[in-house]
Amino acid sequence: MSDLLSWLKATIEGDKAAAEAATPGPWTVDDPSEFESGLEIEAPDATVAGHGHYCGGVWKQADADHMCRHDPQDTIARCDAELFILSCHEGPHECVSPDDNCLWIECEDDCPTLKALARGRRHRSGFNPAWLES
Repeated sequence: MSDLLSWLKATIEGDKAAAEAATPGPWTVDDPSEFESGLEIEAPDATVAGHGHYCGGVWKQADADHMCRHDPQDTIARCDAELFILSCHEGPHECVSPDDNCLWIECEDDCPTLKALARGRRHRSGFNPAWLES
């Protein structure tokens, strides 16, 4: 297994484990008019973040909306899909390049699909920019 594939798998599995440990979703933002300070994020059976900074909440609507759009159930589903893609790209395989040419990939580091997945996590610890070079 290449360094790129190993890093992607470990990073995605870490994201999935963190989501599985979090309060189950779906997460929603409570009506901000109820509180004078900040927003509260709710799950079906729990408060994920209280209103305002003093209660562990968030102040900006965009931040609360972003948190809810990436709640645990969505993160788990996305990670499962990405792990499936990785399983299809282990070892030598055939893959389609961005210019729609069919390529035989000998090493996972040369795979355009894996490079695309890595590009989406390029701000994560352990990322190697050389992985994206041609």
